[in-house]
Amino acid sequence: MNRPKGNPRPLGRGGGQSAELERTMIVGRPSSEQEKFFKLMLEARETAFKNIKAGIKTSDVDKAVRKFFKEKDLMKYWRHHTGHGIGLDYHEAPFFDNVKAGLALQGGVYL
Repeated sequence: MNRPKGNPRPLGRGGGQSAELERTMIVGRPSSEQEKFFKLMLEARETAFKNIKAGIKTSDVDKAVRKFFKEKDLMKYWRHHTGHGIGLDYHEAPFFDNVKAGLALQGGVYL
């Protein structure tokens, strides 16, 4: 399909592998509640990013994010893993909340 330059391109599966890119957008002027939850989402993301380091267990990252959710009384909104792998099965191991695995993060890209 020929598309003019500047049009959005969908991301997804290609060659048997998966990709994921999620963005939150508010159309129009956000309400005060929307602003509040958007800021909380950014804080939760920053909590995860600050805890993702080589040698740290994925479950420790998950614990830090869950602690943030509990402190902000947000657990009723918990719907997904803190983090997970992406690949042939789309959402796949390692799942950050798998305490039994205790996978330690390492630098680099894995193929």
